[in-house]
Amino acid sequence: MPIALAMEGWVVVEVYRFHVEALVRQDRLDDARKLAEFAGRGISDEDSYAGATVLLARGTVAAADGELRKSRSAFEEALALLEDLHMPVEVAEARVAFARALTELGEADAARAQLMRARQLFAAMSAQGALARVERELSPRFLPT
Repeated sequence: MPIALAMEGWVVVEVYRFHVEALVRQDRLDDARKLAEFAGRGISDEDSYAGATVLLARGTVAAADGELRKSRSAFEEALALLEDLHMPVEVAEARVAFARALTELGEADAARAQLMRARQLFAAMSAQGALARVERELSPRFLPT
């Protein structure tokens, strides 16, 4: 975290997002909620990538809180920003995160659709490691049918 803070900009927000995801996985929702809100402070309206990253963090927290509409809205807005920036890797990764949130919220069909779209993006980039990860996420072990 100190290195990210020294670098400033999008790196800090990205580190906050990963930290939020870790806190959610540890079931530390109050801390995750606070950090997701803190991450959004001081972000310029012109920094679409940082804005999208904050929305991903907020969507993750909303899913952990059981708020489907809020989570879906945050992820969809983040995806639109990333698509506008023409960042296919980030779009695909955001779709995987969205799928995890949807799975947590009991939306298996919507999660599967997000994973299929991520799979298409990763396949177009020949990102074999990412494709393998998506295949694991699509397995019945992780995504109920």
